[in-house]
Amino acid sequence: MKSITIGKFPLPPSSNHQYFPLVMPGKRFTKDGRPGKNAGKFVARSVPTDALKTFKFAMANWHISRARLAQQAHLFVLECFARKNFVRLDTYWCLPKGEIFYQNGNPKKEDLFNRLKALHDEFCAIAGFDDSRIKAGYAEQLGIEGPNAFSFVVLSEHRFRMISEYKFGEIPK
Repeated sequence: MKSITIGKFPLPPSSNHQYFPLVMPGKRFTKDGRPGKNAGKFVARSVPTDALKTFKFAMANWHISRARLAQQAHLFVLECFARKNFVRLDTYWCLPKGEIFYQNGNPKKEDLFNRLKALHDEFCAIAGFDDSRIKAGYAEQLGIEGPNAFSFVVLSEHRFRMISEYKFGEIPK
């Protein structure tokens, strides 16, 4: 199956730094004038952080400067759908060695997957397809020599499988 590599995206913030709860008083009245169900109570709402807003702005700039790549991704995904297949989205985080290891050589503690959702959401919005079509994926952290961290994705076609086709080991009981 063919694939397409797209990238040099900025790194998204970790999921721990994407939203913060903003506690506000509940709405006193609904739009039609009835009392609100949270009237007189305080309600927490998730608000995007500046880090997430900056990432979304950087992705929008990426889209403006590389609209042709986004169009190629969109067409690739449409081809997959036309063949009644899904999309596999492999994600690679490219970080300087100093951000992966401490000076003594021990690996730093960083959750690899807590950046995935933000990148997938923004990339799918740029490529013009719903991220619910992604049914498989892989994520890996790669070291780079330069100082500027970035990410890229590899889109490939994914054929739906039944568990009876699973051949990698014993099926859990």
